[in-house]
Amino acid sequence: MGPPTVLAVDSIYTSVHPARMQLVFPHGFSYLREWHGNCICNHAVVYFRLFQYLVHNKEILMKPIRVLLAALCAFTSFAHAGVVQLDLAPLYNIDGVANIGDASQSPLDQPNAGGNFVFLTQSLATSRVGASGNGLLDSGLYGADEFHPEMQLGYGLNPNGNNVLQFAGTGPANFTLAAGFYKEIHVAAMTGGGSSFLTLRLNYADGSATTRTAFVNDWYNDFGSTPDDYYLANGLDRISANLSVYENANDPALFGHRFLVDGSRKLLSFDFVANGTSQFEPRMNIFGAAAVTAAEVPEPGSVALLLIGVLGMAGCRRKKA
Repeated sequence: MGPPTVLAVDSIYTSVHPARMQLVFPHGFSYLREWHGNCICNHAVVYFRLFQYLVHNKEILMKPIRVLLAALCAFTSFAHAGVVQLDLAPLYNIDGVANIGDASQSPLDQPNAGGNFVFLTQSLATSRVGASGNGLLDSGLYGADEFHPEMQLGYGLNPNGNNVLQFAGTGPANFTLAAGFYKEIHVAAMTGGGSSFLTLRLNYADGSATTRTAFVNDWYNDFGSTPDDYYLANGLDRISANLSVYENANDPALFGHRFLVDGSRKLLSFDFVANGTSQFEPRMNIFGAAAVTAAEVPEPGSVALLLIGVLGMAGCRRKKA
């Protein structure tokens, strides 16, 4: 579900009457491309207006298959996995992202000569070097794509306080989430001054525990994205912790890692365990996390749309008869 569905709606609509798009969607067809978690946003009014347009135009009534496809597109949110943003604020121990008006950061790599750098927001990058600057999204909100759900990173919620969990030869950190059934946990992370390993120890309600491990690359490393390891942001710049040195590097990256969870068991908490870090470098840094639920529950609006679709199809058949 996701991009293929958007393409399906595009092809149906543009093949019917692209000139009338603005009449039906005053804000443009991009309205349908809003995302909620990892599925198309459940804007019932938008879907209904698309369905209504197709049904009430006589040239479309002669093509019932398009009506059916439009109705099916309207119900893409019928069953989907929910996304839960995990608030890691109690675990954050450094401010690792510089922004305008914030001059006190802690380095994401070694705190001495050759290191002492942090990420910076796009607004700060632009203020320093203009259009050539490349920073993290100011909001810290990264929309869903084919690799990850929507993810809200900590610096977007607390730009001037602690917003990164750093491991520098330090022990595990435990996070308790709302007990439930999850199938994936996604973590935004990178390592400064080398690479390291991040293990999630998953603690279930039945008393059992399993572990999943990811290789967390140095922020200057490159690799091919997979469903388990991918980029949240790439081609970035960096700045010294005291904002005195700007590196227009167009290279550092922030990575995302997927950890699979047993969706048949209730998850209570998990532990972040960093391996391969030290007091100086490498240093592992975690910027945020999101969980994908295992339960697929029909949304009320989608059920209503399904009934409307069935009734609409029945009405079309009567008119033709």
